[in-house]
Amino acid sequence: GGGGLGRCTAGLPVWEVEVAVKLFRASATVSDGDPAHEVEASGAVSHPNMIRVMGRLPPPHLGLVQELLTNHSELGQPPDFASCTRDTYPAGTAFTPGVAMQVLRGVASALAQLHRDGYTHGDMYAHNIMLGPNGIPKLGDFGATFGYRGTAVEAEPFERIEVRAFGGLAEELGARVSATAVVGCDGGTAGTGGAGSAQLPDSGVGGGGAVGNWAGTGEEATVRGALSRLAARCMGPISGRPSFEEIVRELNVGM
Repeated sequence: GGGGLGRCTAGLPVWEVEVAVKLFRASATVSDGDPAHEVEASGAVSHPNMIRVMGRLPPPHLGLVQELLTNHSELGQPPDFASCTRDTYPAGTAFTPGVAMQVLRGVASALAQLHRDGYTHGDMYAHNIMLGPNGIPKLGDFGATFGYRGTAVEAEPFERIEVRAFGGLAEELGARVSATAVVGCDGGTAGTGGAGSAQLPDSGVGGGGAVGNWAGTGEEATVRGALSRLAARCMGPISGRPSFEEIVRELNVGM
């Protein structure tokens, strides 16, 4: 695939693990940011809910060696002229309460780690989150990432701006929560059960947390309401927005 910074292709196995190789274009020709910032962040930050970086390629062919994600799909699709700054979703897309909570908990945890290490993602959209058949999210596309530690600007505003973007994600998923959702690995829609579709688990995967609190409860309206309130706080006045650490704690106790 390709993007604003470069092109990603499947590579030869490394340590018997299939990999993807992301090669960057020259920094003067990219649209999102400086490729050097993505390479820097990749060496400084690691989290289970981020696409894992296994190595870096030096100039003149600057690039990254990443884990190859199979049977994953983009959580959402890029904005269009109608939505402008909000991601779009195929008609009928829906998520079970547990999967919606699991996605938000994983992404919030990854962003909390990123900001603890002094970086901002800068492009936090659903289309930059890969969703696996087990419902576990992987945050990727760090082309707009930059580090702010050691700058003259206070760190908190950078995080609060990114919290605003996370609020949009919470609102989008909350509006698509359905207790009977069926979501395919290809971004399939609710109610489809054909080829390429799979019933995602309605419980936490990988241990712990509040995601399992919603499993099997049918509390569709409760989760919708909780995510609507969280989104409102995240997108409200900047002084009242929670930190990602606070968001993670709320999601872990079921809000």
